[in-house]
Amino acid sequence: MFDQADRSRITGALRPLPATVGGLPLTLAGPGFFLTDEAPAVLAVVPTARLLQLHRQVHEALDPIVDGIWPCYRPDAMVPHCTLATGATDRTRVIDVVATYPMPIPALASAAYLVDLPGGRTRTSLTADSW
Repeated sequence: MFDQADRSRITGALRPLPATVGGLPLTLAGPGFFLTDEAPAVLAVVPTARLLQLHRQVHEALDPIVDGIWPCYRPDAMVPHCTLATGATDRTRVIDVVATYPMPIPALASAAYLVDLPGGRTRTSLTADSW
């Protein structure tokens, strides 16, 4: 997460990394919430050495070319997660829904995208086979 940057410079800087994303094992461990104005409901992702190394590589590639990397997304500060929803004001309801699924949930990453927030409506694929 960062404030602004040139999209073409980002895709160029990240071009070598998506090859390491496909097949990355992820374990979704359980529900959580970030207590921010956006009020996201998330599934916590169990950090692994491979995931943290990939995150560090992305950070190192972007740090010189983007402005305003958010402190909570820097290496050694990021909480790996999968956002389920934003504006989650009824946390009990979210927990009730998530509790209907067996945890943990094993998953595999299949692609990487650059996503504009808020909303996530503009995405740029970073997956090597889409270039």
